[in-house]
Amino acid sequence: ATLSTQWEVARSFSVASTQSSHSSRRSLARPQTAWSQFRHLPTRAGSALHAIQSDDTNSEMDGNSTLFGGNDDGYDGLGEYDPSERLELQRETANVGKPQLRVKEKEQSVTDILKELAAIQQQGPQKYCILGTRHCSYLHQQIIELLAYALVLSGNHVYTSGAGGTHAATIRGALRAEREDLLTVVLPQSLEKQPKESQELLEKVDDLIEMPQNDGMSLDVASRICNSYLLSQTDQLISFAFHESTTVIEATKEAKTLDMLVTTLFLD
Repeated sequence: ATLSTQWEVARSFSVASTQSSHSSRRSLARPQTAWSQFRHLPTRAGSALHAIQSDDTNSEMDGNSTLFGGNDDGYDGLGEYDPSERLELQRETANVGKPQLRVKEKEQSVTDILKELAAIQQQGPQKYCILGTRHCSYLHQQIIELLAYALVLSGNHVYTSGAGGTHAATIRGALRAEREDLLTVVLPQSLEKQPKESQELLEKVDDLIEMPQNDGMSLDVASRICNSYLLSQTDQLISFAFHESTTVIEATKEAKTLDMLVTTLFLD
């Protein structure tokens, strides 16, 4: 009886182990989808489930298309560019701006060059006309005064006009050289039309020419007439002006038409 009881216990334990092993094998060897359990249903129900499965597959594919670029998001043809094709440029030439135009210098004739060389080599005294603006700084007046002093000291005859600024500095420099015979001052109007400080300086000049016939004119017109007379009496012109000094610049242009040697120093 004892052996029978032990045999029954061992047999029941073996059967339980075998069933447990088969159950675990079935659970591990069945990686099928949830749809496989409806495989043995009737045909109509199976067709309906197959349609549902197809819809799920299509929706999954649509989701992937949206993720990786579909037909409705504007990315058609992405990655289809052919490197051999040249991209069309918006403009054919580079826009580098308008180049600066080079001003063509006036060509000098052989006569002008020979005249300048002769003036350099000439040892005799020259007649210099010094004209300029009356609005001169103290430093510029010192430079003009030194220039007039050097010209008269070297035997050159200096011509200038009245008023202050450039002309007053020229008169002071020429008087310092103590050669009153080499200084000529031409006034655009009479001496009484000049400022008081200019009259005191002009009284020291021996060769003083007045133009009282221009007293009825404006100073601008009288100065142009005076400058034309000075240019007709001299060989070279040295002018000190600003770019807005209309009267002085007109005198330089007139001197060039007379084939005079012109040196213009702009103060601005």
